[in-house]
Amino acid sequence: MTNEINYEKLLPCQIPHLNLSCFGCCGRNFKSKHLILKQLNNNTNEFNSIIIKSTLRLLQFRDRLSEIPFAVTESGLCSNIIKFKNGIIACPLHPKINEIIPNKEFNYPNKKLDLRINHCDVNYECETFKVWLKMTIKERKKLIKYIEKQKFDNYNYSIQNGDDLLIKNFLNLQ
Repeated sequence: MTNEINYEKLLPCQIPHLNLSCFGCCGRNFKSKHLILKQLNNNTNEFNSIIIKSTLRLLQFRDRLSEIPFAVTESGLCSNIIKFKNGIIACPLHPKINEIIPNKEFNYPNKKLDLRINHCDVNYECETFKVWLKMTIKERKKLIKYIEKQKFDNYNYSIQNGDDLLIKNFLNLQ
């Protein structure tokens, strides 16, 4: 299974063969797993209720809960993170969403616009991501094997990455 993985293109934000999606950079002061999953479900339902997902409708979705940029929900999760039908948790406002979500499921309406701008920190990178970019393929494989052994779910994986604990724990073992 791991022989088929393209470690050059793989990012720690989405690890498909482990069914892991990270939302650690998509909020702050995260609350309980129950509250996060409830908010994720609400976000997903509201997104799915949009019949024609045009740029205007996506902007309305983005701003539906607060006109204050960078506001998050009570759970700490961004109001835009959703769970797609294929199980991937991601932001439909990200201009590269169709690299992980098939166009037939959701087709980002304008590839030239980043609808997250002035709503979230589009330049933020967690420590796991920063270290990943500097790793060799061999080191990436070791990190993925470490992640596999942890048996994370999306919540625990995201919290570990968001708090920069995952990469620190991994590096302390090396």
